Amino acid sequence: MDGVWEWRILKLYQKPDNAAKNEQAMAFMSVKGPGTFGSYDYGDTYLNDIHPTAVLVSGPDILKECGRR
Repeated sequence: MDGVWEWRILKLYQKPDNAAKNEQAMAFMSVKGPGTFGSYDYGDTYLNDIHPTAVLVSGPDILKECGRR
């Protein structure tokens, strides 16, 4: 990651303690980066696909609660 990506977790599909045990845990996200031209793209992503140094700007640190950081 080059630090210009912004990730917002809008909805976690499992409780954090269950997501910690699930390698395929997913969340509904909004992501802003160089390829989105200043706007956000929305969609589902695996928590494991979010880079550990990504900038998460919404709510509590869900990745930490799910054991991903």
